[in-house]
Amino acid sequence: MVVQIDIDGTIDAAPEFFRWLSVALKRDGHRVLVVTSRTTSPENVKATAAELKELGVVYDVLFLSPELDDLDARRLPPGLHPAHRLYISKLFAAEDHGTEVLFDDCGITADLFQRYLPKVKIFRPLKGRAVSPENDLSQFGVSQAQFSEALQMFLDDRAVRPRKLRERFGDAMGTNLLSLSEIKDFISKSGDRWVVDVERIKEYLARHERKPGLDRG
Repeated sequence: MVVQIDIDGTIDAAPEFFRWLSVALKRDGHRVLVVTSRTTSPENVKATAAELKELGVVYDVLFLSPELDDLDARRLPPGLHPAHRLYISKLFAAEDHGTEVLFDDCGITADLFQRYLPKVKIFRPLKGRAVSPENDLSQFGVSQAQFSEALQMFLDDRAVRPRKLRERFGDAMGTNLLSLSEIKDFISKSGDRWVVDVERIKEYLARHERKPGLDRG
């Protein structure tokens, strides 16, 4: 059996369980893939491997996600939402290695597998109660404050700088914020260029601005 496990929001949400699970799977001759949306680089690979070692999680292969420009366009499913390219490498890893079971907290990843690899059994850690899709930041593991800060960065720069996002929030969170911003149409990709909807962002930030004294009793 081939089991694929995400890190952020999955392994780090229940490290003792995944330590036990990975050791048990390996002991019984199964394959364990750790596949994350963290961006690949020698430094990130080294840091991620060290983190997993500290947690006691064992595996056969560790995959980090390539930059969007490095994705093989020939493998992208037709009609794929542009924002979902941020997660498609998880699907590619599963196709290449015959994943049979997936542990991943991300709703988008689960949707991709259900659509394109429906035979894979999905186990998804859930946090909190369900909310409407329009207002659900939690499925991305994003807080209102983080989302507003990311939008403010786009507004200040009048540009989208994925690397700057990752430096500010970390690889996984930066990826989630980029994806969420695109899904909600605050930014869009036009060819090789990102477009920022300045007025839409201004309106959103004004609507969600914390009013002075609001939290006072």
